[in-house]
Amino acid sequence: MSAREPGGGRAPLFLTTRQVAELLGVTAATVANWHRAGHIAAHRTPGGHRRIHRDEVLRFAREHGLPVAELDRPAAAEGADRGGRRVLVVDPERDFCETVSAFLEARTDLEVRYADSAFEAGVELGRFQPDLVVFALEIPGLDLRSLDRACGRLGSDPRIIVCTAAPDRALEAGGGPARVRRVYRKPVQLDELEQGI
Repeated sequence: MSAREPGGGRAPLFLTTRQVAELLGVTAATVANWHRAGHIAAHRTPGGHRRIHRDEVLRFAREHGLPVAELDRPAAAEGADRGGRRVLVVDPERDFCETVSAFLEARTDLEVRYADSAFEAGVELGRFQPDLVVFALEIPGLDLRSLDRACGRLGSDPRIIVCTAAPDRALEAGGGPARVRRVYRKPVQLDELEQGI
């Protein structure tokens, strides 16, 4: 979730590339290119996503003559703050994690992080408190029942979407854990995954 100003202010201190793109009337890919070229400063989340400080967006916009009055208005800033659903993608294939994360952040109002190991998944579950976990059944050291138990200990009580090359394994023992919302066969079609979320 976005850091907020001290004293309970509503305006988020850090924005996603999508939020910055919407404010400046460009695409998220353009914002990412600006960062890669060194035109706008950003930091990376543990999930690998760019977060850009509000003041940096203002500096960049003013320097290039772009309108960003919305950042100074609490209502608009509150709308830009994606305090909505959080999704954790857990898959041993880092490329898959990055692809799904980038796709969902660009196409939806979700905040997405990913983990490519059982250890990292455990850390992110506790720290990120996701509302939904997109889980690859093949991840070493973490099975569906263990994930379900870990999810049950979280305040967010996340639902689970399973992505696997062997969907029958996810449906063992009477349909699997109750938190499992859907099961997709790999390779997963991203449009279909988005609809399931």
